[in-house]
Amino acid sequence: MAIKAIFFDFDMTLVDTGQIGRKVYSAFSKYTKKPMTEKGFDGFMGTRISENIEEFSKNKKEEVELHKLFVKIHKEQLSSMKVYGSEILRYLKNKKIKIIIISNTSRKIISLVCKHFNLKFDKLVADEDMKMGEEKHQIIKKMMKKLKLGKGEVIYIGDHINDIKEGKKAGIRVISVTTGVYSKKELARYKPHRIINNLNELKKIIA
Repeated sequence: MAIKAIFFDFDMTLVDTGQIGRKVYSAFSKYTKKPMTEKGFDGFMGTRISENIEEFSKNKKEEVELHKLFVKIHKEQLSSMKVYGSEILRYLKNKKIKIIIISNTSRKIISLVCKHFNLKFDKLVADEDMKMGEEKHQIIKKMMKKLKLGKGEVIYIGDHINDIKEGKKAGIRVISVTTGVYSKKELARYKPHRIINNLNELKKIIA
């Protein structure tokens, strides 16, 4: 069955935000005086930014300040970001395959980055578009129903083990990419349908 749409994670899948993520995690930890750990960082990168802010803050005032800090760091580091998805997104556009970004980060940041690097997509579901407690697999199912897409017509691409879990819960194929915090061996434990090292490998998969 031909692929009609691809769901993409954003951070560490389409764009390398690893160093920015570390800076944000470090700044949040410093602001709230919470200890930094590698395990904590891994969890931070796989969690919705609104939930991270809520976890680190004690009140609404701190939530506002942490969100400002989050936006400030991204703006400062924008030009130093490495983009993984430019070529594959252009390829998919030419093939008329829908590009849907589902991300834990904010719409403002994703829009800023995509505009800066001229990354084109068809649909975006960001952190603030999700209901409290809503998970990615629920969003995927909603989007598939809205666009009248069958399970065999879509793929979900992500770098995190949470992406594998969410794609499987949605009942669709999951392709993991090794550009995130997890190694190929670590990703393999969660049994994605395929593991790739570079997004351009998708060309052969969907050809």
